[in-house]
Amino acid sequence: MARVGRPPAIPADKRKDLVLRAAEKLFAENGYDKVRMIDIAQAAGMAKKTLYVLFTNKEDLLRELVGATHANRDASLAQQDADPVEELRARLNAVISHVLSERHITLCRVAIGEHSGIDGLAMTFHEQGLKRSREALIATIEKVPAARRRTDLPAEVIAGMLYGASCAHRLMSALLTGETPDLAHAEADGATALAGLFAD
Repeated sequence: MARVGRPPAIPADKRKDLVLRAAEKLFAENGYDKVRMIDIAQAAGMAKKTLYVLFTNKEDLLRELVGATHANRDASLAQQDADPVEELRARLNAVISHVLSERHITLCRVAIGEHSGIDGLAMTFHEQGLKRSREALIATIEKVPAARRRTDLPAEVIAGMLYGASCAHRLMSALLTGETPDLAHAEADGATALAGLFAD
């Protein structure tokens, strides 16, 4: 009779990923306050003790979930020799896609709306999400030559205009009403704003 060996150990980073995915799903379905660490451990297919080796408590887990979500979408869109306005369009569409995604909206509700009492969580969410998106837009706007700009407004102001035209009201509406934003309309509004601000 062949011996049945133990399954290979799951690497720590893979276990963390399983936990973060399970926690995100449970937070979205039940709300942060109703989810217990044992629920997360069971959903991730591990013992509660193993979960506590990875995360000190539920607050630390949520902080890491917020950070990991924003870090995962930060692949560089910059291309050598790319047209700067086209690069800006791609960057703006990436921001729209991220900010208005169901995942981001759900975490927004959890991190800011449902449980703003966690020290520094709202700021972490802002720093790693919206602020980073804004900074990426500004850096891309600064690559566009002055001759192609239809305005002499600073890059920071232009970034705010692009974000406002495409994302701001849609994100707020999604948070308040629960309606899913229409990404195609957001991208169309972003393209209209770009056309008004930059020459092709």
